[in-house]
Amino acid sequence: MLPPRFGVVCSLIFFLGARAEEDVEDNVQSKLISIGVDPLLCSTRIIHDRLVSGGHGYYFSWENPETRDLNLDWLEARKFCRARCMDLVSLETSFESQYIAERIEKGYQHNAWTSGRKCTFNGCDREDLKPFDVRGWFWTGSLNKLPPTTDRQGTDWSETGG
Repeated sequence: MLPPRFGVVCSLIFFLGARAEEDVEDNVQSKLISIGVDPLLCSTRIIHDRLVSGGHGYYFSWENPETRDLNLDWLEARKFCRARCMDLVSLETSFESQYIAERIEKGYQHNAWTSGRKCTFNGCDREDLKPFDVRGWFWTGSLNKLPPTTDRQGTDWSETGG
């Protein structure tokens, strides 16, 4: 049996526009390159929709014929988004969560990667993050903490915490 295919939802995090690579300050340029930003992909990226609320722009892999059948793991999906000056989507409001859920359903997708990640690196040994499976999750796109996985009110956590 094939593993499930996950769609990629990218959210606009910053904009370089069509500025030429040499126009970007050296220190900013090197930081952007270190996270995998490609100035050409940034300046030519597709935005499928924008939400007035929050001002986010979104890219849905299944809505682009070139990436419709894209099958990436979480890290590959994040790199895909970051190369385009975007990041995996962070669902921080119920409105945004519902909007993305509707787009996933409309696109006949069963799964889509988000920027949710469990803190598993240096600095994650803080008491407010324990136990990690419950309180150690955050949005990599915004660096905001997610509610505990045991919080079923107003969240999309499943009964198994995923």
